[in-house]
Amino acid sequence: MVGQLYRPPPQMRTLSVNQFRAMHCLMHEPGLSQKDLAERLEVTPAAVSTTVREMEKLDLIQRLPDAEDARLMRLHLSAESKAVLQQMHQQRLQGVVQLMSPLPIDEQRYIVEALERALEQLRHDRTANSAQP
Repeated sequence: MVGQLYRPPPQMRTLSVNQFRAMHCLMHEPGLSQKDLAERLEVTPAAVSTTVREMEKLDLIQRLPDAEDARLMRLHLSAESKAVLQQMHQQRLQGVVQLMSPLPIDEQRYIVEALERALEQLRHDRTANSAQP
């Protein structure tokens, strides 16, 4: 059903899971180092190095020197990948509207509130898990 409402743009259909996750991280936290990105993705630095190299070839990300330490490279999304991610976001929103619009407003509110509670619980669980040694 969701696949009928939303299809990623062609340039995103060939991305690996790690590449897509890296883009998502960099969208929310631009300027991460490769080490920080590896920690966020919970993969090895070698895996991130390969992912970043492949993404650079596809012009999805850029490595830019840190403003305070030129030896340190920071990762940023390219203008093209930002535009594609924005397009994907708009398509997802349209899909949700299309999916929810036949429902009465009170049912829409109930679904949104239930999803918000689920997200809050997920955030709480992640915070609790990251605090554990």
